[in-house]
Amino acid sequence: MNNKFLRRDFIKQGTSVTAEALLTTGLTFPLTGSNNALQPAVLGGKPVRTKEWQTWLMWNPETDEKRVIDDIRSGIWSGSTLVTKFETEWAKAVGAKRSLAVVNATNGLIASLIQLNIGGGDEVIVPSYTFIATVDAVIATRAMPVFADIEPETFQNEEFQENVSGKYTEY
Repeated sequence: MNNKFLRRDFIKQGTSVTAEALLTTGLTFPLTGSNNALQPAVLGGKPVRTKEWQTWLMWNPETDEKRVIDDIRSGIWSGSTLVTKFETEWAKAVGAKRSLAVVNATNGLIASLIQLNIGGGDEVIVPSYTFIATVDAVIATRAMPVFADIEPETFQNEEFQENVSGKYTEY
């Protein structure tokens, strides 16, 4: 028995067994629901997104400037009716049941992990070459960050390097 059974080997083995089971039974991945789920859309598979991308709303100084100044002067910057209205409208615009406005992306990551019931005793795989907020969010939920193996020459994982041909650009 090889004592150097690495986490990535375990994940590879588990993934290949799962893929084999799905392929031999004729099942597809649950999110797609089609028989060509394993084929990328660019090669003829079913596209995941079929709607046009939402265009960004444009700033209108005549109406928006007064609303922002009034909101800042109110002294209530979270949970205000304006924030609640924004959350409702944003959820509607992107087709979600609800949305939550947060002060920054770190808090957004924390809220996402909590929503997924990630907490003490859980492990979250994170890249080792990342911004500190990626790890901070995991630690804030009392979960354990597990660093993914990164190839120092390319800053990509081993599988990426094994499957890509050609030379890499050095920075």
